[in-house]
Amino acid sequence: MFQYAAGKALAEFHGVEFKIDISGFKEYKEHGYFLDKLAISAPAAGEDEIAPFLKYKPPSGRILKLGLEKFDFLIPYKNKKIFFEPYFNFNRRFFKLPSNIYLSGYFQSEKYFKNIEAVIRKEFVLKEETSEVYKILADDVNGVNSVSIHFRRGDYITNQGLNKVFGTPSLDYYYAAVKKIAETTKDPRFFIFSNDIEWVKNNFKIAFPVTYILGPSIKNYEEISLMSKCRHNIIANSSFSWWGAWLNNHSDKIVIAPARWLQWKRINTKDVVPTNWEKM
Repeated sequence: MFQYAAGKALAEFHGVEFKIDISGFKEYKEHGYFLDKLAISAPAAGEDEIAPFLKYKPPSGRILKLGLEKFDFLIPYKNKKIFFEPYFNFNRRFFKLPSNIYLSGYFQSEKYFKNIEAVIRKEFVLKEETSEVYKILADDVNGVNSVSIHFRRGDYITNQGLNKVFGTPSLDYYYAAVKKIAETTKDPRFFIFSNDIEWVKNNFKIAFPVTYILGPSIKNYEEISLMSKCRHNIIANSSFSWWGAWLNNHSDKIVIAPARWLQWKRINTKDVVPTNWEKM
């Protein structure tokens, strides 16, 4: 979703057509591809459209690939055919890139698309008929002072490499966030989202009404939509709940995010969390 929003913003800036490369989702299984369930305007690029850019893309060998990406800065922005995001925080030269380009990176900052916020909000809504479970839960969410809480576990726990880079927020973070919400919200009801609900049930106990959002009866894109309908949001260090909170249109919303987005302190993540969200 971040990549789509950044690419859309660059295309809008240049007044050109924008297409997305979804081939990477053949290997990524955590959430799978679901942008086609949203009201996006950009079509998927065909293999013949992607192919001309692949000659500028590094080969699969990790050492050689990292070396080529490292020296990508030697190519002037206006001459680039493929752009490798050089660092995690917002790149202030992003809009100096040419119109005919392939973007590769995370682009995890609203600063890339803040100027087309209304466009992104309009496109990142469900376009398909939702499930009956979703409709029932949406009514519940809309009828109370709802607060979403997201626990991202799964590969953040089981994959040692990801765990070393991302880790997961502590239970103390979640308890402190609940306390903060409870101090300012009358009769809050918490809706808990996770890819490991059983772990949450066994390890996270609060003295407030709780509804657990259980898959597979509800789809991942419906989960993001439900998060966005909540009045307030407590997110994990996860783009999944980040978008659920960002798409929340309540003007008085409180969004609480982990102060440390990544475990690797050497990576600058200062632009990930919007300035009007609270870090804990």
